[in-house]
Amino acid sequence: KSACLRVTPEKTGKVSTALHLRQNAGVTYKSICVMPKGATVQICDTKAAASGAEWDYVLYDGKYGFASAKYIHS
Repeated sequence: KSACLRVTPEKTGKVSTALHLRQNAGVTYKSICVMPKGATVQICDTKAAASGAEWDYVLYDGKYGFASAKYIHS
């Protein structure tokens, strides 16, 4: 059973490179869109991928999805 994710933004971050917004935490999941370098995102939660890498659950341009936390800076 998967844990529930927060959908209320906890903080704001900026994307440090062009970055895929994905359907789940991990590079094998479908991309929803590509966020441009410098884009502002609302960080709602964080989840570990199967690899152990941290992924932020973010709100960007009205869409929720996952993006690699190492490329998002507060």
